[in-house]
Parts: sequence; structure tokens; C-alpha cells
Amino acid sequence: MATNRDRSVACLIASCALFTQSMPALAGVSGGVGGAEAAAASSVQALDTSGVIDRIGELIVADKLVRAQAMINELVSGDAALGLSDDESRRVFGLLREVNRKIRRADPLEISLQRAELALVRDDLVSSTQQAEAVRSSASADEGQRARAEMLLSMIEQKRDALRRVLESRISRAIDAFDRGDYAAAKSGLLLIDRSGLALDDAQRLAVSSRLARIRSIENERGGSYDGGVALLSMMEPGVADKTGWNDRKQPAAAEPAPATAQQHASPVPASAPSEDMIAKARRLEAQSVLAEADRAWAEAKYADAQRLYTQAVELGRGFLSDDQIALAESRLTESAVILRGNLPSGAPLEDDINVRSVARQQTEAEFANAMEQAREAMKTGDMGKARDAASTAKLTLNQGRDLFDIATYESMLSQADDLLAEINDAEERQRILRNEQIQKEAAAKAARERASKAREVDQKIAELIESVRAHQAEQNYEKALQEV
Repeated sequence: MATNRDRSVACLIASCALFTQSMPALAGVSGGVGGAEAAAASSVQALDTSGVIDRIGELIVADKLVRAQAMINELVSGDAALGLSDDESRRVFGLLREVNRKIRRADPLEISLQRAELALVRDDLVSSTQQAEAVRSSASADEGQRARAEMLLSMIEQKRDALRRVLESRISRAIDAFDRGDYAAAKSGLLLIDRSGLALDDAQRLAVSSRLARIRSIENERGGSYDGGVALLSMMEPGVADKTGWNDRKQPAAAEPAPATAQQHASPVPASAPSEDMIAKARRLEAQSVLAEADRAWAEAKYADAQRLYTQAVELGRGFLSDDQIALAESRLTESAVILRGNLPSGAPLEDDINVRSVARQQTEAEFANAMEQAREAMKTGDMGKARDAASTAKLTLNQGRDLFDIATYESMLSQADDLLAEINDAEERQRILRNEQIQKEAAAKAARERASKAREVDQKIAELIESVRAHQAEQNYEKALQEV
């Protein structure tokens, strides 16, 4: 039986193979980005769909879950989805549900390592570094996991160094592609630089960010995304899978292609230390804004818009959105693609997921309504503290189930909770005013009583003095009478 250490060593070997295969792309091999994309597209079309699905199943059995999930997403989002039969669609969605369930139950550190490896293959060095660093710094990581994280970080730095040496040339090539209207190649090159984590000077940063922003604007206008990523399915093509390590099965050896000659001899560009905080904040806000638009489109069943916006959210959100947000976006991106292509089979696992969400939504609605009713009952008895606690519980319950509702329903229920909290605050303020008025009335009444008592005492004393004076007068003791007065 394979131990954790054995699996770690195997993963390290596979990662090294993937790293070695991807290094020439960073060095600028002949053919360029456009040629690589064309080759990937043609190889995906030539793949046996049934064989791909079988391979995905094997990856799941081998617990290579992130790799399997990525291949599923690419399979159902690409042109290959057009040829999926009803049975193949059923199999794919069964595998998608299984891999998502396994990822939720798997060791988070193992998933982080697999995501780091996948991000490294996709040249997303920022995300890969974040995932690997998280494992290396985790107190619960074992020796094998830390070793894999260290190896990944070493490979990331080697990739980054290779790109640093040709940075100026790569930026120039991406700008040239943009200027001639080859936006797919331009986006691929610009994303490579943007996701590298390299420090850029002001001119380089402006050149990259402005053109990426323009490409995204063009994508919004045309209603589709230029593919700027790595085609994972192309790695299963014979002669590629064995060299990359992406396909771990034994296959006949393929002829090695002639080695490509590097085109670059560019010198490193001195990088200044720009203020990254504002840039990172702006990118995070942009990613969150696009994700919110995508969620709104999904809630309104505008699947074409949702597919486009989730694609942009995933691209923009790497390193800026949480893993859960990225996972949800990728899942909905996959579902949107299949729904739009009409490949959703009847009785598919997605229907089960929808039923589960429906039950969860009903439970959340019941808990919300119960808490709201408790708050209103407490208001009737005048216990505003209890009423506020119940209303806050209702709001918390709603927020925890936010993803279960469409935007309109969620905002309506949230408005109900906020309105009730406002009513409670108003009622509590009225109680406070009434208490103050009552206290003031009681104080005024007490003061009046004290004044009346003092007045009676004075009147009584005066009456007694008058009686005493009269008595002295009757006795003709005028001297004492004058003393009394």
C-alpha cells in the first residue's frame, strides 16, 4: 500500500515533469502563444471523448481531484461538449458531482497542494505561490506535504526567474499581438505577466493593465471570452501526456520532437518597487464586482451572461477571491455551459443538487420566519432585548443561506429583517421616552407634594403664633405679644 510519503514523492516527480514541459513557453520558444493555442485546440478536437471521461474517472480514483475537476470543466466548457452524447453527459455530471464531494471531504492541505500544481501548469504563479506558501506555513502539514510545498515554491521561482530574463521581450510580443488584433495571443501573454508576481516598473505595469482592461472591455462587447489559459485536455494527446506527466498511465513511447531554439537574449529589466496595495485593492474590487454581476445573471437565469461573467470573475479573481468563491464560480460556469449547449440529460446529478438546494432553502425560510415571529411576539410583551436578539438571529440565518436565494428574494427578506430591527429600535426609543416622561412626572409630583407640605407647615406655624399673640393680648402682656410677633 502506498504511504503518504510515497504519494508525495510521486506528486513531486509529476510536478517536475509538468514544470520541465512548461519552461520553454516562458523562454519564448518558436511558434509563440498563438501556435500553442492552435495546437491545443486541434488536439482537443482529436481526443476520444470516452477516453477522456475514463481518464477523469481514474484521476478521481487516484485522488487527483483538482486535476480531474479542471479536466471536467474544460471538457464541458469547450467545443468537445458539442459532441457529448446523453450518456456521456450523464457520466460527466456524475463525475463532477463525485469530485466536488471528494474535494469538500479531502484534506485541505492536499487540495491546496494540488491547486498549486495546477496553477503552476497554468502559469498562474501568484495563485500557485499562495497555495504552496499556505501549506508550508501550516502547523498541521506533515513532512511530505512540506517537502512538496518547498519543491513547488522552488519551481515557481525558477519559472519566475526565466520570465524575468525575457520580461521586456514578452511584454513587447504581447503588445504587438494586441496592436495587430490578435487578442487571444495578447491576452495569453499579458495574463502570463500579470500572474507571474514579478515587480513591474510604472511603464510596464501601465502597458499590461491598460491592454488587459481593453481586452476585457472587448470581451464584454462581443459576449465571449478569449481563451488565455492552458488547454489541459491537450496534455492527454499521445506524445505530450507522457512528457508532461499529466497522463500517469503507461502508453507507448512517442517520438521526441526536435528541440526548439530559444529566441530570447533579452537582459533583465530593473524593476522598481511600485505601490501594490492600491492596485491589489482595485483588482479585488473589480473581481468582486464582476462576480456580483455573474451571480445576478445566474439568479435571473441569464446563462449566457452568467457564463461570460463567471469566466471573467475566475480570471480576475485568482489570488483576490476566496477559494470557495472561485470554486462556486467554476461550478456555475460549467453548469451554464452545459445548459446553453443543451447537453443536460434528464435525471442528471444536477437535478439532485437542485433538490438539495431546494430543501436547504425551505429550511432557511422556515428558520427565518420562526425567528421573525419570535421577535414580533417579544415586541408585544415589551421585551425589546429579546426581540432584537430574535430579529438578529433571523438576519444571521438569512446571511448564512444567502447562496440559496436569488438576488430579489434575498434582498426582500433582508429588507424585512432590517425593517423589523428598525421597528424594534423605534419601539425601544418610545419606551425610553415614556420612561423619561414618567420619571419627570413622578419627580414633579414629588416636588409639588413637598412644596404643599412645607406650605401647610408654614400656615400652621403662623396660625399658632397668631393664637399665642391673641392670648398674650387677652392677658394684657403686650411685651410678650410683641416678642411673638
